[in-house]
Amino acid sequence: MQQRKKSLMPDARSPADVPGVSRVVPVQEILDSKSSLHQLADTVSGHLSQKTPVTLTLSGTGHGDAAVKTLEMFCRQLRDAGTRPDTLLGLCLRSSSTPLRAYAFITRCWLGDGPRFVIPEKSQMLHPPGENSHAQFWEYLWRHRGTRWAVLPAYSDDVTTQCPLLADEHASAVLPGAGIRAPADTAWLARLVHLPQFADSAGVVDLQALNKSLLACIDSGDRQIDLQRWPTRGMQHDARANRRMAIQITGIGDLVKLRKADPSDLAVLQSLSQLMKQVQTTVWNRSAELARGTELLPAIARHEPALAVSDGQHTLHWAARWHAAVERCAVRHRNLLVMSPYAVLPDDDDCAAYSDLLPLIGCADAHSFAAPPTLRSWKFKDYYRFHLRASAVMQRRNAVSLVATKA
Repeated sequence: MQQRKKSLMPDARSPADVPGVSRVVPVQEILDSKSSLHQLADTVSGHLSQKTPVTLTLSGTGHGDAAVKTLEMFCRQLRDAGTRPDTLLGLCLRSSSTPLRAYAFITRCWLGDGPRFVIPEKSQMLHPPGENSHAQFWEYLWRHRGTRWAVLPAYSDDVTTQCPLLADEHASAVLPGAGIRAPADTAWLARLVHLPQFADSAGVVDLQALNKSLLACIDSGDRQIDLQRWPTRGMQHDARANRRMAIQITGIGDLVKLRKADPSDLAVLQSLSQLMKQVQTTVWNRSAELARGTELLPAIARHEPALAVSDGQHTLHWAARWHAAVERCAVRHRNLLVMSPYAVLPDDDDCAAYSDLLPLIGCADAHSFAAPPTLRSWKFKDYYRFHLRASAVMQRRNAVSLVATKA
């Protein structure tokens, strides 16, 4: 195998040193209370002054013209209360509340040029668009991609886990940085694993080197979770209870291009699916080893069913079954893998055929939506279908098939 050009250790560009803050903000409630408004402004300003990214997911704005006025009032009063415009201040809004043009214009005029995300309604993720307003939604995203008025779709509603002792979670917010859809105020330690770093010039992956790097990510990240300075109490509590890691797998499209392979070839998809399953198995096996060798994930321990049973015989029975389940399934981390739908697209190729690789992102526990490519050579229909197919994979539709299709 030819010598690889880059380091095989975890990527030094990982943004773990500056974890961002995500928060859900009930807009009308904040506007109804001056003290709440000033408290929010002080909190946001404090984080921004420390160069800590903040993303606010806005709720309770209403609908139609009233929602536009409410949004403008909120942004203006938040700024008047002391929040200065800042590129580190991101916002997220549900698409049903405010027209995208007004959302982008109002928020950027008052609060700066930070990232702007939108959560589509389920009806907007259907094919074909059922209403004219749905077509307008996607056309706005398409026309303004790569401009100051760009709004980024973020449509993954759930955060999953490979541990059967834990429940999946609702993604109520967008995390700063990678734009990960996740529960608000959760703490994620980020690592980046770029697959072409572990491949030779023909795209053949050194599996031993890749596994070594993945294990290094888990081991070093597990130590750093306890050392990290999390900026909020909620994040501090979440870090202790759930020990989340965001090992972001990138470069799938670049790997296919190295191999000079056809991204629409089912054999290519099957080969890469095996690679992603190995990545998934490697990280979760390591998490299980750490749980056995150090400490069980606190979120698992506190859900022991025997704690809620008062009868002695039943307590012993449930305790025995629980301990047997823990012995089989215990892990050290609630979440480990994160992927972006854009990971299947190569950096320097706008070929829409790479969309056929989207089923590979189904192995991730959470999904990220920041920094999309401009897709200059795509047509609108390519863009629209790409996002619908990605959403179908994230919702686990047709999970028995490698082919992502509409519902």
